[in-house]
Amino acid sequence: MKEIVIEDISVFIIRKPIKNMYLRIKPPNGRVEITAPRNIREREILDFANRKLSWIRKQRKRMAEKSLSSEKEYQTGDEVFVFGRRCCLEVSATDKKGYVEQNGDRLFLYAKDGSTAQQRERILQEWYRTILKAAVPEILEQCEAIAGVSADEWRIKNMRTRWGTCNVRERRIWISLKLAEKPPECLSFVILHELTHLYERGHTRRFYELLTLFCPDWKRVMYLLNEQN
Repeated sequence: MKEIVIEDISVFIIRKPIKNMYLRIKPPNGRVEITAPRNIREREILDFANRKLSWIRKQRKRMAEKSLSSEKEYQTGDEVFVFGRRCCLEVSATDKKGYVEQNGDRLFLYAKDGSTAQQRERILQEWYRTILKAAVPEILEQCEAIAGVSADEWRIKNMRTRWGTCNVRERRIWISLKLAEKPPECLSFVILHELTHLYERGHTRRFYELLTLFCPDWKRVMYLLNEQN
């Protein structure tokens, strides 16, 4: 099995004694696998994957939304993650505006009595946004020093299927809100990935050469990034 990366998606290639290529998106985390004939060139597999990229994104987004809606109720006892640290959620009622407090590996979420899962999720997401906003400046500064290039602006967005994007013309990078759940090295990798686009717009060979220079173990970090919490 071989792993290739197309844009921000890992694709696993499995070669078998077959005649045609087959593409599968596997639950629960949207792992992308292509089963291909043993004698086919990798360039043909890449072309096949690129042609299917839009479909892959749609399927992964649908799978992510289904997973979120079916599994998370944001109730006491649920597991949540804060910068890679596993925490136990404890939900309590409050007459005030909803808020979150952390004490070690316990996360206290305060919401109105009778609140829905969606309302509790919004409270947690706003807290994630707050801690991510606080974490980004220092890490961004470190990454800019490594890459030797700076973004003019950065923003946070709740993205289901991307970890980051870069508007090259505006020199603006967007960071996924879900990075507040991942280890800090994942945030560093995503920022370095987007800064690399300021050198090279597309995911070319030069892009990955630069990314490897800035973040030598990026493949390992990408694996962490795509692990299902």
